[in-house]
Amino acid sequence: MGGGSSYPVVVVDNYLYATSRNGVVLAFDRESEELLWEEDGHGPLMAHDGTIYGPRASHSVYGYDMESGARWESTEVELDRSLNLNNEPIPTNNGVFVISDDHVWNVDFDSGEYTSTHEYSQYSRDLIGNTDIPAYNNGILYHARGVELYALNVETGEHEWIVKGENVMHSGNPAVANGKVYITSADEQLYAYDAESGDEIWTVETTTQVETSPAVTDKKVYFGDNQRVAAVNAESGEIEWDIDIAIPESEVVIADGVVYLANSLGLTALDSNTGGLQWELELDGGFTSPPTVSDGVVYLPALNNSLYAIEDT
Repeated sequence: MGGGSSYPVVVVDNYLYATSRNGVVLAFDRESEELLWEEDGHGPLMAHDGTIYGPRASHSVYGYDMESGARWESTEVELDRSLNLNNEPIPTNNGVFVISDDHVWNVDFDSGEYTSTHEYSQYSRDLIGNTDIPAYNNGILYHARGVELYALNVETGEHEWIVKGENVMHSGNPAVANGKVYITSADEQLYAYDAESGDEIWTVETTTQVETSPAVTDKKVYFGDNQRVAAVNAESGEIEWDIDIAIPESEVVIADGVVYLANSLGLTALDSNTGGLQWELELDGGFTSPPTVSDGVVYLPALNNSLYAIEDT
């Protein structure tokens, strides 16, 4: 890849898109492994309506035509400081949303122009830091800032609700599913809130602070901390299984009944119903991003600057 990557690859149909630390976005044919195009850019990737969004300059967001790689660039927003390069732009039918220190911005697909969906007040000590990857569902953008979690209506620019926690909530990323918003907090808890009202439904203690996104199916919520991986009943909050596993905290990815954990040791596959070990793959230096799974193949950038396709047999 010409450089490692901390961002997962994106798979759309028969094509795979990746970004590397040496500042390029790469498009591959999955079957032939042919490099289709290569363009300048670096950052997390997200696909929407024939375009790959994510990489950006300090004040602009880039998009790439999936087939040709032709680069689209938004206009530059006037900021005292740059856009946070850790905050992932979220493309939706209502535009591309990206968060800076004090605004949620909406980038128009056609003109590339920014408008402010919501402006936040000046910093207080409790409101420093933003969610890296917001969650979006049915016109509502869920994201955390300091100790507060927001449900922002992107059409009205108003909050449907605000939850104020006891500790920092932006350290983890929210996930929305099953009518609930799931998020971890610095107080070593996994919370489930009602997506419409913001009412707390249940909470589960994590053994350490979790800074990744919960992985959600229609029945379970999965998380990994520094000491274990756990599956929680999505409705009741009861822990259905947890296993001690000697790996650093890892982003949990669920696909086809398998829990995948990638880290500096390699790749681990667990049964999603029981937590039983299915297989392990060791790699010197390990992998540098969460896995992407498609058609029984796991795609992963590695520390050795290579991109791996691993068949789950």
